[in-house]
Amino acid sequence: MNIFDKIIELVNWIKIFLSPFIISVVIAILLFLSSENYWLQILSGVILIIGIITGVFFAEKVRKKHGTERFMAKIYESPDLDNLKQHKEQ
Repeated sequence: MNIFDKIIELVNWIKIFLSPFIISVVIAILLFLSSENYWLQILSGVILIIGIITGVFFAEKVRKKHGTERFMAKIYESPDLDNLKQHKEQ
């Protein structure tokens, strides 16, 4: 595995990690800014930590089971455009 493959693997891992992390960041920010209650601010930090753990868990699970390149390729594939290309060739 050369350096470019490792970079692509890392970029795809980060993309998979960011999905649950960004959701938890939005929830944590809304919760933190909605009230000056000390416990809600602590809860927003806990939600942020849960988002980090969930993101790492999900990204590692995908990496071990499928590989991040294959997983992201499945997401980005466009079978509709493939069918369109076949119809134009006929």
